[in-house]
Amino acid sequence: MKKKILHGILAGLLVFGLAFTGCEEHTCQFEYKTTTQATIAAFGSEIQTCTICSKTQGSARQFDIDFGTNLPIGGIRSFNNAIDLYEFWTDDSLASGNYAVLITTDLDLSNDMLGLGVDDGSGIAISLRGAIGATKVKIESNYVILQIINNEKVILRNIILSSDISMFAVVESSSTFEMKEGAVITGGAMIGVSISDGGEFIMHNGEIYGNDSGVLIYDEGKFTMHGGEIYENVHESVTLSGSEFIMHGGKIYETQNGVIINDESEFIMHDGEIYGNSFCGVFIDNESEFIMHGGKIYGNSFYGVYSWSGKFTMDGGEIYGNDDTGVFVGGPNAVFAKNPGGVIYGTDGNKANTEYAVLVESLAYRETTVTSAETLKMTIDTNGGGIASQQGTWDIW
Repeated sequence: MKKKILHGILAGLLVFGLAFTGCEEHTCQFEYKTTTQATIAAFGSEIQTCTICSKTQGSARQFDIDFGTNLPIGGIRSFNNAIDLYEFWTDDSLASGNYAVLITTDLDLSNDMLGLGVDDGSGIAISLRGAIGATKVKIESNYVILQIINNEKVILRNIILSSDISMFAVVESSSTFEMKEGAVITGGAMIGVSISDGGEFIMHNGEIYGNDSGVLIYDEGKFTMHGGEIYENVHESVTLSGSEFIMHGGKIYETQNGVIINDESEFIMHDGEIYGNSFCGVFIDNESEFIMHGGKIYGNSFYGVYSWSGKFTMDGGEIYGNDDTGVFVGGPNAVFAKNPGGVIYGTDGNKANTEYAVLVESLAYRETTVTSAETLKMTIDTNGGGIASQQGTWDIW
């Protein structure tokens, strides 16, 4: 009897205690805990805490996801004002190694730029990310925001770069710039990302839009695109001059020209989409080369691919639904090689190119689709052109 009474009292106290100390039902409001350096060092940018009941979600991963097993030296640097960030970024005494930089609020750099102060090629790498939950941190400036020029590396996550006067990122001299999830470059600048002199830009994810030009690669620069989107830039999304662009995925769309290849440059397309541009998807000029192994080029207002004195080789992918012509080839010494693999659609069906599948100056390959089994070889020289085809109808006039 005593045991039953005791059990009843304990149960009552337990219920009362739970009722007294427990949280009322609510929808958790999660935020990043970034109020102190110790909290940031402990939780990185992955842990979120409910402001009502202190429940947490996420994982305690640190910035080593950007650097592999090489953890950042000096822990995680946190900044909530432009002056401190600028002073860190331009510090000539920074040692070689990996740095993790966490931005906890929107910043206005005014006339300043985040140009790394190290100029001796010592190999500094910085992972720069915003940490305000689902909201991207915005860094504004009216000049170059990131200057990465001497064997340095910058990785951008969850941050919007906004400028309307010059360029966002300049990458030179064997340096590397990477965009990952949540990275955005926008605001109306002349150029989003400029790569030259052996610099490399790697786009894993993110967006570049709303600028005069999206990406400029010149003088032996290199651009590799695995994902993300480049769109709604005024003139061109990607421009090459004496450089290289490799596309493994992602989308380029809704600008004047998707990709322009100049001055003996090379564009290799393995996958991805180029569409909805007001003139053409890919423009090849001045002895440059476009090799299409896969992907889709479609829905452009005039041409899918326009080659003037350039070389276009296709052995995979699809070209369809362009308002005028799938592939135009013209100019002195222009070459188009359609090898087995890939399809250029004709003027019938729901993927039709409106006027021609292929137009070679005064030669037009009209209604018949160029199938994945066909081989076409066309060479234009200053005296006319030559053509060989296994099937289909050519009109000559």
